[in-house]
Amino acid sequence: MLDISTIMRKYGFNESEIKVYLTLINHEQMTGYEVSKLSGVARSKVYNVLENLIQKNMVLVNQTENKMYRAIPTDEFLARLEHIFKNDLKNLKQGFKEIKEPKRDAGHLWKINDYTSMIEKIKYVISNDKRKYIYSNMDF
Repeated sequence: MLDISTIMRKYGFNESEIKVYLTLINHEQMTGYEVSKLSGVARSKVYNVLENLIQKNMVLVNQTENKMYRAIPTDEFLARLEHIFKNDLKNLKQGFKEIKEPKRDAGHLWKINDYTSMIEKIKYVISNDKRKYIYSNMDF
C-alpha cells in the first residue's frame, strides 16, 4: 500500500505541505507556531507553507489577531482532487481527439519491463477486444 505522502506528492504537494496538512487534519485548529512544532517544519518556513495551502484551498485561516489555521476535511480534499483529476482526464480526451494517430501495426513485438505494466497491458487488451463475449465472466 502506498502511503499518503507518496500519493499527495503525485498531485503536486511538496514534503512541507504534506507534513503541515497531515498535522492540521489531526487537530481542530492551531497557530502557526503549533503547526511548526508538531509538523517538524521550521517556523521560518511554516507560514509560507500555510499560505501555499490557503492558496490551494486546503487550509482555512481565521482573520483574528491571533491567526488560527484549520485543514479542510479529508472528504472535501478527496472530492476536490477527484474533480481536478476528472477535469484533467476530460481535457486530455478532448486534446487527444484532435491528434491524428498513425495506424498501428500489430505485427511488432514490444518489450514490457515490469509485472505491473504487463498486467495493465493484458487488462487493456482484454477489455478492448472486439470479442468481449468470450471474456464477460472474467474478474481482474
